[in-house]
Amino acid sequence: MVSLSNKTKATEYLEVMLRYLTASIDSKKTDELKTEIEKAIKAGGEIMPTIAEKWVQDGRKEREIEIAEKMIYEGMDNAQIRNVTGLSIKKIEDIRKSLNKK
Repeated sequence: MVSLSNKTKATEYLEVMLRYLTASIDSKKTDELKTEIEKAIKAGGEIMPTIAEKWVQDGRKEREIEIAEKMIYEGMDNAQIRNVTGLSIKKIEDIRKSLNKK
């Protein structure tokens, strides 16, 4: 996996990729590529909120797990933890097991 440096902007990477694509495909396909990129950019407006929503959900799940861990340390039972966090009993048991391994 390639990591992007902080100094280089994502748009610069995009430009490099687009230059590579246009240089490596038949010139007749360049217009088709341009059309597809324009479609993708328009769809980006629809896709980004979905990605953002997923990030928010992931953050909430992480927070629920942190809360469950604290509740476990405080000696609360699985039912209480489930009621507060919304996590399944199975997930709470998995968290308990992972904490016991530490």
